[in-house]
Amino acid sequence: MDGERLFNATPCRTLEAAEKKKEENIKEILGHGHFMRADKKNCTIEKDDNSYFIADETDDYWEHTYISAKELIG
Repeated sequence: MDGERLFNATPCRTLEAAEKKKEENIKEILGHGHFMRADKKNCTIEKDDNSYFIADETDDYWEHTYISAKELIG
């Protein structure tokens, strides 16, 4: 659907757990849906220790998964 945005957050107790979840998300992004079929030569990919961003330059489609430290309440 054009203009659709989806957000998801997964709380993790440790940085190691968050890093594992980020890697799982990257595998999901690249292994299913749009980016499974996309020509990676036409994609912008930016990554570092805490984030992974991929955008298809031939379509208005992108994914961004990242680790963000927050204080939990409750």
